[in-house]
Amino acid sequence: MQVRQRLKINAAVLVITAVIILLILPLGLYHRNNADESGKIVEEIMAGAGIVFILVILVTVTQINSWMMGRTIKERKRVEDRISRLNRLYSVLSKVNETIVRIHDSGELFDRVCRIAVEDGLFKMAWIGLIDPDSQIVKPIASYGDTDGYLNGVKVYAADVPEGKGPTGTACFEDKHSIAGDIENDPRMLPWRDRALRHGLRSSAAFPIHAGSSVIGALTVYSPEPQFFTDEEIQLLISLAEDVSFAIDFMANEEKRLEAEEALRVINEELEQRIAIRTADLEVANKELEAFSYSVSHDLRGPLRHMSGFVEMLQQRLKDHPDEKSRSYADKISEASKKMGMLIDNLLNFSRLGRSQLQKRKVNLNALVSEVIREIQEEVKERDIRWEIDELPDELGDQSLLRLVFVNLISNAVKFTSTRPQAEIKIGCKDEGDKFTCFISDNGVGFDMKYADKLFGVFQRLHRQDEFEGTGIGLANVQRIISRHGGRVWAEGSVDQGATFYFSLPKHREA
Repeated sequence: MQVRQRLKINAAVLVITAVIILLILPLGLYHRNNADESGKIVEEIMAGAGIVFILVILVTVTQINSWMMGRTIKERKRVEDRISRLNRLYSVLSKVNETIVRIHDSGELFDRVCRIAVEDGLFKMAWIGLIDPDSQIVKPIASYGDTDGYLNGVKVYAADVPEGKGPTGTACFEDKHSIAGDIENDPRMLPWRDRALRHGLRSSAAFPIHAGSSVIGALTVYSPEPQFFTDEEIQLLISLAEDVSFAIDFMANEEKRLEAEEALRVINEELEQRIAIRTADLEVANKELEAFSYSVSHDLRGPLRHMSGFVEMLQQRLKDHPDEKSRSYADKISEASKKMGMLIDNLLNFSRLGRSQLQKRKVNLNALVSEVIREIQEEVKERDIRWEIDELPDELGDQSLLRLVFVNLISNAVKFTSTRPQAEIKIGCKDEGDKFTCFISDNGVGFDMKYADKLFGVFQRLHRQDEFEGTGIGLANVQRIISRHGGRVWAEGSVDQGATFYFSLPKHREA
């Protein structure tokens, strides 16, 4: 303020001096022209005024520089003080975390936290109180810096009462940090104001401490300066309270953790035994399955071939026979034997899919789908089919098996749109981060979603044979192939509104 006053006085002197010079200048010029004695006097006055003017300017510039330098020094000191305070709090956080690692007793931890807050954080006092569940009184259980017994007889409640309106009570009752920036003038501090001022406490801040999701108490720190706590310091103290809460949870759960580890060890031992048993059972089952496949392939095919051969001979003998009904019976037996042979082949193929080794390599799905569509179009040249094919990714997988997936799904889309004047089939793929989701949608007859769980079962069909041909094994093969690639298959549709079949493939990189 004194510097500003001086600057104002100097400015006034400069203005007055300048006015004097401006008033005397014409007079001096007049007397100089007349060369009389009074002209010399005027010149001397003007010279003196000029010197005064210059001196005042120099003094003013000096005072301005001094003022600016003072402001710069103050600003630098303020920044240095702020950095110093933040560094102290970071040191508090660091030491508290080191203490958490070493100490496994909550009482000892609370004592150490309060001590570190005062010694390293330079707070005047720090204490931790826990809520008594019966009385809702916040009882001090650890403190440091309370050399004059401030906490003796102090009552703080975690409740909506006057003794619960201060920072500590608010932190416990409302589960949020609370600041009293000026204890002397903060009405919430009335129950403790006189005591706090006698002990040199001018501002305080309290932060809730949790056990699980419940507030169990608060950490409260005090400063001898009003308006001491900045936003940055508050955030660091919030982190400090959270670290203490984490430590409490850890200690409370330590015994449970040890019990869980022991239970897990027992479960793992039992699981290893079960895995060994199941592995042995699986080996036996695989051998039985191989024997079954051999039996189906040879024992069932033999009688079926005989039946088919005799039916053909019977059809030849009945070729010119007038009994139409007999010929019809023979034709049905022939069709049934062919279908049975097809079912046996499909069942064997389905069995092999689960046991064959995947030959994974990079597969160009665009080229694969184009090849499948060309082959299918050869069989349905007379159909009006509008294809919409998006860009498909390269994927790591067994090319022959992935080809079988697209053959089954695209063939189904072509088959179940056969009743439409123009079939519409769309094939696409979405990148979903850790996986690709491919889809084949059509405008065909669709299906009822309440039967969706039957779609991928072996020999499960939702349409009659006379409506749409098939054996009911194709989608089961699709599900098994995609499952072996680590993905899943599902479908959406509605009756007469078309259907969309999806399958996901996890993203893999070639080794």
